[in-house]
Amino acid sequence: MVPPSVVGAGRRWRASARNQRGALGRRGARPLLPFLAAALLLLLTAAAAMLPPGAALQLVVPFASRKCISEDLPPATHVRGDLHVAAGHGDMTLDLFVTDVRGVVVYHASNVISSAFTFVTSPPSSHSPRTALAPYRFCFHHQAHPHEATHRPGVERRVSVVITQERHEPRVPDVATSAHVSAVETRMREVEELVEGLVAGLDAAGQAAADVEAVQARVRRWVSGTAVLGCVVILGVGGLQVWYLRRMFRKKRLM
Repeated sequence: MVPPSVVGAGRRWRASARNQRGALGRRGARPLLPFLAAALLLLLTAAAAMLPPGAALQLVVPFASRKCISEDLPPATHVRGDLHVAAGHGDMTLDLFVTDVRGVVVYHASNVISSAFTFVTSPPSSHSPRTALAPYRFCFHHQAHPHEATHRPGVERRVSVVITQERHEPRVPDVATSAHVSAVETRMREVEELVEGLVAGLDAAGQAAADVEAVQARVRRWVSGTAVLGCVVILGVGGLQVWYLRRMFRKKRLM
């Protein structure tokens, strides 16, 4: 049999070992907590930065009414809207109108339920800053039938709209873009091909002129030779005629 003192000593040793391992584990885990918290905060910040700027807007449109909400948007920006019309009592359809600060309708849709729409805000004017925000109105209208009552208690629609602005880089007109460079390069290639064609045409014209000059030289030589030969023949024929006439007169004198 094992003495009780030995059994108690073994139990105390095992408990002490477990306590030491737990203390070591706690001391090792404590330094990791700040790093884990910083990493989580960094991930949340990156996720928030990657998301495009958006705003959730809600409104309730009663029967035969018109409700509008306004949102300030920068100029020349692609805007996306996601809307959802909650179901309700009665038959009620909504039309969406998006207007700019001048009242011009930039987007219109009929019988909207749950859909997405996009439009581009107006370009900046010459007397306003390029970064100036302009209010845009998103109006939901229910057009009641002429024979229907203009008021129905409890008949309404709850609309939720999320407006998202796509990220864009401001374009400076004085700085050449890749499209401008490509256009200039294409134009330069066209001019280069035109100049090469002109040079080839000039070379062909020069060769043709040289061929014509060679033909003219041969013609001149032939004309000169023919003229000299004609003169020799004429002189020869004239000399023969003179000799023949003299011989004939001499024979007549002898007779």
